[in-house]
Amino acid sequence: MVAANPPPIVHVRSVADIEEELAITQLAPGEVEFKLFGNAPLGASDMMQECVRVGHSGYNLTNPQRLYCKARMKMAATEGVDAMMKQFHHDIDKQKEEVMPCIRILEARLALPDAAIPYAGLPLNRRGRHMRHCVYPPSRFGHVAPYDTKIIASQTVVEVPDQARQKRYRQNDIASTRAWWRFNLRMLEAKRRVLVEHELSMITALREELEDVMKKPTMIGSGYTDPSFLHSSNQPDYHVSLPAVAIDPHAGATSP
Repeated sequence: MVAANPPPIVHVRSVADIEEELAITQLAPGEVEFKLFGNAPLGASDMMQECVRVGHSGYNLTNPQRLYCKARMKMAATEGVDAMMKQFHHDIDKQKEEVMPCIRILEARLALPDAAIPYAGLPLNRRGRHMRHCVYPPSRFGHVAPYDTKIIASQTVVEVPDQARQKRYRQNDIASTRAWWRFNLRMLEAKRRVLVEHELSMITALREELEDVMKKPTMIGSGYTDPSFLHSSNQPDYHVSLPAVAIDPHAGATSP
């Protein structure tokens, strides 16, 4: 008695591939078997799982463990990216929380009257004393200003600030301080704005990348894989180093 030839095996990546094959060949169960490609898209595993059961009356899937690996890694990818986005949200919120008190402080400072602006620098009545300084234009003296070898007492400028001049000093101090506070506030508001924009762009980018991975062929899940997903240096296994040679922990064990 001649043994029956085994049915042909057709490699597929999704349920749609199976449906297309059967629409063309019209083969019945037992006349064809299917095998999942190693680079089947992760996103196709959900529908495939819905169509696969333990049994004998349907079309044989010759490598169900690969389907299990695909589904497992799809879940790991989704959960890993979700964890990354959650950590990112946390980091952004923390930075925004640090910015807001500073913004409120600077807004309060800018609302102060001139009389409440803190004094800075030399006392007003001691300003105006300095060594005589000169400008050395590069066209006349070269690109490096020369140093005078002799400093004489007459080169010291002494100005005794009167009340009007002290008032101008104070006004300049106040103007400079307010301008500095406005600059500080501007930078903080820019940081807050960028954080919000960065948060939106980052989340959008991560979702688009995940969707792209789910749709395209990939070798992820073609075999068993440790599904741990690194996304932060705060993770417990961040500093775990790999051995130089991987060792099979089940080597020599008897299969059940």
